[in-house]
Amino acid sequence: MWTTPASTFTLLNFKVLDSYLYHDANTTLIIHATDMNASHFTAYTNSGYKVHVRPLSDESILQLATTPTNEAPMPCPGLNWIQNMAKHRVESPYFYSHLTDYLRFCILYKFGGTYSDFDAIHLNPWIHPNQAGSEAQGSPISHTFIGADSATGTTTRSELGQRHFAPAPTSNESPVCPWCLNQEDTYLAPGVMGCPAGHPLVRKALEIGFERTKYDPLVFNAVGPKAVTLAYQELEAEQHVTHVVAGASQARKDGSADNVHVQVLKQSVLYPYSYLTSWKVFEGEASSGAGLQESRAEAAADRLARKSLSLHLYGHMTKGRTVNHGSILEHLVQKQSLIKRDFEFGLNMSEDAVAGHELKVPRYLAVARHIEQVPHVRVMADTRGLSEALTASVTVRAKHGVLRVTMRTQTPTSKKWNHELSISSVSIAEANVWLSRLMYHARKLPDHLDEITVTVRIGETQLIKTIPVYNLPNLVTIMVKTTDRITKVFSLVTSVLKQYPDISIIVADDGHVDPSKTTKPEGKQRGFYYLPLPHDVGLSAGRNRMVERIRTKYVLTLDDDFTLNEDSQIGHLIHALEMRPQHNSSKPFDIAAAKIPADEGRFGVDYCGIMSMSPQRTLQLKPGSVTPGVDHEGCSEVEFVPNVFVARTKFLRESIRWDETLKLGEHEDFFWRAKQIGARVLTCPGVIFYHDQVAHWKGVTEYDRKRGRVFSFMKLALRKHGFLRLVSFGRTVMDLVLPQPIDKVQVSEILARSVHLSWNSDAASFKILQSHDHGQSWAPVNHGQGESYEHEPQSISEKPDGFQRRKNSKNWITVHGLRPATPYIFRIHAGNRFSYLDSAFDTSVTTLSQENEDDRNLIQNGAFESGSLYPYTVSKNNSYAVRPTIGDPAQPAHSYIRRTGIRSEITTVGYLVPHRSIASVSQLVPAKKIIESFTHNYKNGQSAPRNFVTNQHNLSMPERWKRR
Repeated sequence: MWTTPASTFTLLNFKVLDSYLYHDANTTLIIHATDMNASHFTAYTNSGYKVHVRPLSDESILQLATTPTNEAPMPCPGLNWIQNMAKHRVESPYFYSHLTDYLRFCILYKFGGTYSDFDAIHLNPWIHPNQAGSEAQGSPISHTFIGADSATGTTTRSELGQRHFAPAPTSNESPVCPWCLNQEDTYLAPGVMGCPAGHPLVRKALEIGFERTKYDPLVFNAVGPKAVTLAYQELEAEQHVTHVVAGASQARKDGSADNVHVQVLKQSVLYPYSYLTSWKVFEGEASSGAGLQESRAEAAADRLARKSLSLHLYGHMTKGRTVNHGSILEHLVQKQSLIKRDFEFGLNMSEDAVAGHELKVPRYLAVARHIEQVPHVRVMADTRGLSEALTASVTVRAKHGVLRVTMRTQTPTSKKWNHELSISSVSIAEANVWLSRLMYHARKLPDHLDEITVTVRIGETQLIKTIPVYNLPNLVTIMVKTTDRITKVFSLVTSVLKQYPDISIIVADDGHVDPSKTTKPEGKQRGFYYLPLPHDVGLSAGRNRMVERIRTKYVLTLDDDFTLNEDSQIGHLIHALEMRPQHNSSKPFDIAAAKIPADEGRFGVDYCGIMSMSPQRTLQLKPGSVTPGVDHEGCSEVEFVPNVFVARTKFLRESIRWDETLKLGEHEDFFWRAKQIGARVLTCPGVIFYHDQVAHWKGVTEYDRKRGRVFSFMKLALRKHGFLRLVSFGRTVMDLVLPQPIDKVQVSEILARSVHLSWNSDAASFKILQSHDHGQSWAPVNHGQGESYEHEPQSISEKPDGFQRRKNSKNWITVHGLRPATPYIFRIHAGNRFSYLDSAFDTSVTTLSQENEDDRNLIQNGAFESGSLYPYTVSKNNSYAVRPTIGDPAQPAHSYIRRTGIRSEITTVGYLVPHRSIASVSQLVPAKKIIESFTHNYKNGQSAPRNFVTNQHNLSMPERWKRR
């Protein structure tokens, strides 16, 4: 539908048209337009595509609405609105959008079919029920379908109807969208929809939008999304609709014979980018290298095409935007272009600038099930300067495997498989139909590799392209190292076999394996070979044992907590390794790795880049590329990647092995040695593996405790190469350089259950232990706080030579929860957050007995002192004290005093307060004034709190004090 002048039809709109014909070159497209005719689309008709233009005028629209058809003999509702179009054209700034809403519903009601906006790019072929079961590849949808979209977060501009769309409500507000499904934020968007003629959904939408309610010319969405959503709800309330979400057959009604089937596709299917985020597909991704940027955009475009049927651009919001180089939209448009056009309208289309026809083929064909469709083989025609129709001849030949072309009617054009197929003297459209249905069968492939050659002749022009073919089940083996986590393995294997049902998997387990049950987890029913190992031989030894048994050319290494899906394109990694590099072409690549989005989100870095050693002997891992700006089959060359990669088996067996002394923490050692021998490594944004990592650092299970040894092995790996520290993406991960030992510790504020320790040191952290049995046993102070104690962490700075404080920085800790009258030894080791000196400074102290504490008038609340969550310290200034709320009946002074301790020496009062809530200076008053106030409060025979000294003339002392 196009209801605005022809001059507003841009190059991007032509590319939208290309996308529909790309996925079904045999389809018939009818364009209803007010100001365009067939001459605008001559390039398509000369190429054999069935594109028709039906002119629209006020008279023809009225005729369309009133002409009866077999399925819809009654006029389209809303005739009064049609008869007043001249008035609405003046009053409404959204008239052309509202006219499009009316026409889409009316045409579907009269004739049926599939409607699409001209700002919706088609991403996949659709398979209707009568095509199900054929070898044609596509996404199954019903005859009646519509997509869901979200209203949450949509702007409240008047053009959208403020009462209809609003930000998410608070608990006391009305729903986000009162007319949305279930009064939530989901509504039905008619940008792409389909139904048979006479369907009640579109008839009711016309009634609601243009007949029953008063037309509001100032509300953008009132007659489109709102009308069709309310129409759907009415049908549902009348039990005249079967609700299906994304084809999952989740019926909410009884599904009786007279019900109307409607398939509601979830938002990601038709509207993967929302009204407010659609601009993102126009923007090129910022990146450190142009090659990596383009690879990421291409990968994002491919993932989008695998998960969605359409991409709606919301032309009202994105009109006038430029499709930037390296954007998702640029890659989608380039891939699906069928007709070459001149460079215009700001769309960067590099192939359009080159004259001549073009043959498009995929980078590679990965065979996972022995029989695969050959995707994305198309002829792109250049009709510029031509007036006659084009014809083509096509030949496709497989070097070793066999081919055939299937039809969507379930009947193949040839039941026999052949090495070579051809078709002659057909239109470009017919050639593309034929090529889109090409199937390949892997038979008797030497080295499990093949190639398909496609030759197209158009007039005097001959186009030839070759597609490399990889038979994955015989090319790659997946190896998985596990330790007592066989359930994780089952989840991984299930996900692998769903994508690659014939691939080989080997699992090595060094947990508590029962030799009598070693064959239980494996077998055809499990889908993998199980290799039991001696207990705790480690990750490196386990991988080496598996590599020794693998006979395929390539091996994919995975941890047991990964899963695969359609984004985990193993074939892409193998293709990248098979292709000769552009830079230093004599040396092939050895390793190609996938991306792990979960880890990028968890740690904030894309874990790949460059390795180097600094003058301070620091191993530095930084982002970057060996060849910035150079793209290799959608991948970039780096020096290290995560342990999720495909490698040449011969390389792992003969050139480099994992160091078996490193049971864990082997990663940096492996890639540093790989760099030393000249190994070449790739990172490929187009391949994604999913990581379901558990919080092993909590140390809950035995596996967690084993995993916790990683830092010990990491230290061993660094010492092996002479490194002093490891800095990963600007963060110090390990440091072997230790600070100077502590030479003096001061002990003060010795009480019955606590002491105060202080010392000078520039160390970043300390291990503080205590012993109450003369050094026979040791434990961290403060119930574990001393295991790795950092005084004022904000004062620690990270420098090239590790974490440090300023020289002779003051450090202190109040040790609490001690036993009265007990001799203690406190031992302090200086450290750098990762390691601690073996040598330490010991200091001995004996805590006061309760009686001695009483004798010195040190009142402490025992329960308060022993609580590990509330350590306290003594007020340093004995001339001041925290002011209780004196004279306030609601908060008597003694209620506050009970929660504190008091140190009084006739004229001085000091409080022991929790160190996390020490009173500010404004709360302190002279001790003499506080004593006088308490004297006033407790006169006339009132009793003061236990052992509280009011003044030297009015003391309530224990008898033993009086003797002194």
